[in-house]
Order: sequence, then structure tokens, then C-alpha cells
Amino acid sequence: MMHVLRLKLMSIRTMKKLLGLLSEALKCMNKAKMQDVSTQEAKINFLKRRISLLKKFVHARRTYEDDAEEAMKQCLLLLDEADIETGIRSGDIYGFMIEHYARQETIRRRTT
Repeated sequence: MMHVLRLKLMSIRTMKKLLGLLSEALKCMNKAKMQDVSTQEAKINFLKRRISLLKKFVHARRTYEDDAEEAMKQCLLLLDEADIETGIRSGDIYGFMIEHYARQETIRRRTT
């Protein structure tokens, strides 16, 4: 169990680092002077969208300990996003959800 917890924490830290890197890339892109302004705007919007989706997933993972059902609702909403693969792999979301439901089943089995 401790190994799983360590893996989760590492994963959240990795996501935070990725958010930091994407935010830095966004700053650089905003400062850049590209010849094609529409291309620059498209790249900026892509980065913003990616950051937004990743933040939502990080928030769902953080919410989990206090309100697991709310975290699962947030995950389902993320999976409904048309461009979810832009920011986070849907497999990561499904993995998180499967882990939740496996825990619930383990708890149910222990109490019956």
C-alpha cells in the first residue's frame, strides 16, 4: 500500500512540474515575436488549454482524499472533454478511476 501511495505522490509531483514547465512555455510564447501572429495565438491557446485540463485533473486527484465521489465526478467531466488528450492521457484518468472502484470493492468485501 505504501508503494502505491509513493507512486501517487510522485505522479502528482510530476504533474506539478509539468504544469510549471507549461506555464513557463506560455510565458515565453507570450513574449515571442513571431511573424505569423495567428500561429502564435494558436500555440498560446493550445498551451492554455493544456494547462487548464491538467489543472483540472490535479485538482480531482487532490480532492480525492476529502471527497472521492466529487473527484470521480470531475474525472467523468474531464473524459467528456472533446480534446482531453491535449492535456492529459485519458488512460491516466481511467486508471485513477479504476483504482478508486477497486478500493471501494475491497472495502465492501472486508465489511461483508
